[in-house]
Amino acid sequence: MVQYFTMENIIIVECTSSATEYVRDARELGYNPVILEVFIDNPETLKVCEAFRRQWYKQIQAPLPEIIRDTGDFEILLSSVSAYEPVAVIPGHELGVALASRLSEALGLPGNPVHIIPGMIEKYEMHKALKRAGLRYIRSRKIKTTEEALSFYREIKKSVVIKPDIGGGSIGCHICHSEDEIIKVTETELSSFNMYGDKNETLLIQEFIDGKEYVIDTISQDGKHYFEFAAYYKKNTTHDGRKVYDITYYMKRDAESDTLRELIFYAFKVLDAIGIVVGPVHGEFMIDNDGIVLMEINCRPCGSTPREFSDQIIGTHETLLGLKAYLGMDLSEISTLPKEEQTQNSPAKTYKSGLQKLIIVPENMTVESAPILEWVKELPSYHSTEGIDGVFPRELPRTVDLATDGGMVYLLSADEEALWADYKKIKDAEQNSFDKIYKYQSK
Repeated sequence: MVQYFTMENIIIVECTSSATEYVRDARELGYNPVILEVFIDNPETLKVCEAFRRQWYKQIQAPLPEIIRDTGDFEILLSSVSAYEPVAVIPGHELGVALASRLSEALGLPGNPVHIIPGMIEKYEMHKALKRAGLRYIRSRKIKTTEEALSFYREIKKSVVIKPDIGGGSIGCHICHSEDEIIKVTETELSSFNMYGDKNETLLIQEFIDGKEYVIDTISQDGKHYFEFAAYYKKNTTHDGRKVYDITYYMKRDAESDTLRELIFYAFKVLDAIGIVVGPVHGEFMIDNDGIVLMEINCRPCGSTPREFSDQIIGTHETLLGLKAYLGMDLSEISTLPKEEQTQNSPAKTYKSGLQKLIIVPENMTVESAPILEWVKELPSYHSTEGIDGVFPRELPRTVDLATDGGMVYLLSADEEALWADYKKIKDAEQNSFDKIYKYQSK
């Protein structure tokens, strides 16, 4: 039953991961948050998604917002959402990007245009948009068969990446250096399901770009783009060609370099090429010998970035900025370029660097306890952990993508040497004494 509130309502479509902070931010700004869960038709995917939602809802400070559950009928959903007279409909997770745009447009609220949805969620369409705009892009093709994949590989004569066209977190992503690898991967992935629960009728094959991978997160409002933060990834390659995350290193807000400025300018051009007008965008870019190129964008907040962690790196956090962008509020606390917000008369701000270490699990195992929790908190740059404590015993799969990491450790310091020294202690335990991370039994 719909409840009516004296406060104005904000609808958060798929409120998981970092988007759970939208709830606290909305309340602190004087609004009432309402969660909308996207309809998922596939029963197995729905089961996984519901467990994922419940896990993140536990992180939300009570009371849990009212939840609207989409039944798959847009007109019924539109009627239900309209009853709340929302002032904004905001995507929280990748699953919510398309639906948030559709609802915003139907309700006459700020949002990204429905006609650009393919460019916001499909990697193939992203790179088509870059090509049309005259920007560097990655050669790509949608394929439905192994033979089509082999044809592309023979045509470009270099290694390729094969992955679902819609998705993230390196889930289902493979680097292939030979025809045998392409055959094995396509046969496996064409019988799998993407993050929406849909069978992979098509896959995306792209030329493999090898370089240093960066993150540029932005906030847009009325078509104007603001730089939020920069980071870079370090990934490991498994024996079967999977890229797994080792770290995300978050640069200080006042970091500045020619490379960073070039990344920001290119990121803004990407946003214009795709047509982004409002909200947070998590952009991933590669720099190789030919320069900067987009890997993909995700039109929602960066995942797994705690609010208190972000506040000490950039002086604010993405969900607060995202709300302000949708609500038409002032964004002068950030700027179009790093350091631009500081004037000669303003006090200097002290920022820290941050590092997110993802635990790479070497094999399938049954975990009995987490000894890392006994010593990691003693590290000088320790900030917090995520996904490591919990109920024991429990099963952990071998890490092959972001969905199968063994938890995260967040490090934060103004002292770069201390930050990297603490990372090396965790990495050494992970590589050489995994029983210092988890006490376990091999499966």
